[in-house]
Amino acid sequence: MRRSFSRVLKNPEVRKRMLQIGAVPGGNTPEEFRAFIQAEMQKWGNLVKQTGIKVEQ
Repeated sequence: MRRSFSRVLKNPEVRKRMLQIGAVPGGNTPEEFRAFIQAEMQKWGNLVKQTGIKVEQ
């Protein structure tokens, strides 16, 4: 499935449409995606802790 998805993401029309809606086409490996998510959690988690951001309901 990952290979099929990567192939679709190489299609210029698909990439263009994704960018139009604010999505960033990736096409990386599961390991790269995992590392990206971990880095984002670290970055944003630190920001939330430093600023005291709270969830509003």
